[in-house]
Amino acid sequence: MEFPINNNNWQLGLELDQFVEGMQTHYTDMQRRLKTVNLSEAEVKLFNKLDQTVHGLVMTEDWCGDSLMNLPILVKIAEGAPHLDLRIFLRHKWTDLDAYFKERNVTNIPVFMFLDVDFKEIGVWVERSKAASERLGVWVSAHPEYEAIRASSELSREEKRARLAPLLAERQLEMENWYQNGLQSTAVVEIAELIQAV
Repeated sequence: MEFPINNNNWQLGLELDQFVEGMQTHYTDMQRRLKTVNLSEAEVKLFNKLDQTVHGLVMTEDWCGDSLMNLPILVKIAEGAPHLDLRIFLRHKWTDLDAYFKERNVTNIPVFMFLDVDFKEIGVWVERSKAASERLGVWVSAHPEYEAIRASSELSREEKRARLAPLLAERQLEMENWYQNGLQSTAVVEIAELIQAV
């Protein structure tokens, strides 16, 4: 399948303010994280060598917890790397883009895809850093009720959502703490390694 984004439709992707204004979930949390997430001087320097246009494509949805954690980091990277042009594509609206990624076994979001000026792929970063995945795995092991609710055949989708809500709220607070205490840096480093392939 041919990559569906090109110079003709790139501008149809949402800019950050358009995405945030349209959020139905995590609107307040995203605004807060965009104000509080910052890169260190050393992290900004990782992107100083970027002297040519890179398109940063984000495929996500507003309900995505990993997007809430990581999109603000990418936004701060883009602020420090003026040649990084970000656009956000909602998965449910861009079904051809979703199909393209699924064909490549990329089924989770957010997807951060970096493209050169001619829309040739530089690299793809999916969901969260390896260190964040490991930390989340520890959390899931410590909360067996989480997987039990998700796997239950006796609960409707709405009942599962209601029972998971307090657990997910608790996890979100813990995740923000994890990111403030090291996980943000692991995301920055992984993204820097991808972009530096330019």
